[in-house]
Amino acid sequence: MVKGRSLSERRAHVYAKCIEFGNPALDGERELLAQELRPDEDVLVVVRGRIPLDLGGASGRGEGIAAATSLRVIFVRHEPPGEASCRYLVLDQIESASSSSVAGRPSVRIERPEKSSVYITFAAPELGISRFVDAVNSAAGQSAGAGVSSRATVIGAKSTPKSTLPASPTNRRPEPALTSNNKSESGSGRCKGCMIWAVLALAGVMIIGFITNVCFADDNGDDRP
Repeated sequence: MVKGRSLSERRAHVYAKCIEFGNPALDGERELLAQELRPDEDVLVVVRGRIPLDLGGASGRGEGIAAATSLRVIFVRHEPPGEASCRYLVLDQIESASSSSVAGRPSVRIERPEKSSVYITFAAPELGISRFVDAVNSAAGQSAGAGVSSRATVIGAKSTPKSTLPASPTNRRPEPALTSNNKSESGSGRCKGCMIWAVLALAGVMIIGFITNVCFADDNGDDRP
């Protein structure tokens, strides 16, 4: 891509591209195209055919040229008097391009996102049709890829959030399991132990009481006459 072309340099550039594709443009069309070009815009392919005169959806069509450039697709018509027009589709308005056939004649179909397709019917030269399609798809793909790359860069710049989960506990004694009565097994064990000791203590008291009664009974028996 050449930057900073003057108008005379753009005229020479357009003329050279038209010659490359069989000189499909009229003198007035070449001049309009040269004036429409930006200083850093390259013409890639030029074809002739019936082009859309209104990209808003109207069915008006007329004879003219379509130029695939590094930045857009430009439609130029110049038939005096008062028939000069210049319309264009930027790459963001183009989804894809493909060759097709209308009324048995070679044509080009340009698909637009969420809008009706644009056709260049009765396109010539036939050798330029495939190159026109390839040029449009390549330029549109590069534009879409640049947009995805910039978005990916922004997304990639975001830092990964740190986990808010607490650290796993270490060296902690396990909690006792709960029974169906919401009491721990260890608590239940302690209660059983207490009951056993209570029973043993009660048994001991009863044994001591029995021995004491027997002894006192024997003593009383010895005092009898």
